[in-house]
Amino acid sequence: MLKKCCCCIDLRSGTITLAFLSLTSNLSVAFSGDYSASSTIFFIILSIISLIGFIGALKNDAKMVEAFARIYWYTVILGFMLTALVAFLLFSSDPKETCKRMIDNHETNMDLETCVSSIITTYILVMVFLGVKNLIELHFAYAVWAYYQKLQEETGERLINNNEISPPSYGTNQIPA
Repeated sequence: MLKKCCCCIDLRSGTITLAFLSLTSNLSVAFSGDYSASSTIFFIILSIISLIGFIGALKNDAKMVEAFARIYWYTVILGFMLTALVAFLLFSSDPKETCKRMIDNHETNMDLETCVSSIITTYILVMVFLGVKNLIELHFAYAVWAYYQKLQEETGERLINNNEISPPSYGTNQIPA
């Protein structure tokens, strides 16, 4: 289990920061006006869950942090799936055909070889960026989950899908003689 977020921040502070950043970014996307009504509702729901996580981390409430931690994991998984889709779309297109179309439409002054090289370099840079972003998000998800587990341990509640903490024992079921 992680002990620190980003190797130097305690899990609670990291969770508070991540929940706040998630709240503000989701709200800004929701109200930017660039998305459909269903996307706006989706981002508002994410904002509400981020707010719950923020308040839960401030109050050390395991149930509230759990909701945020689970949604954070879902968004990380969604991010990995979208990265795979972007990779498929980028690398299934033919850079040479794209460059020919751009040159024919006078969208670029580059020659064919320079254009193809630029597009391939851009594809690689996009994939490296998305890969690093996904790894950072994965670390953050582990940090939030570790904070949730820490809260569970401190309150003495049983961890979900984890047998590290056994239920309390109330003695034997023998009838006294």
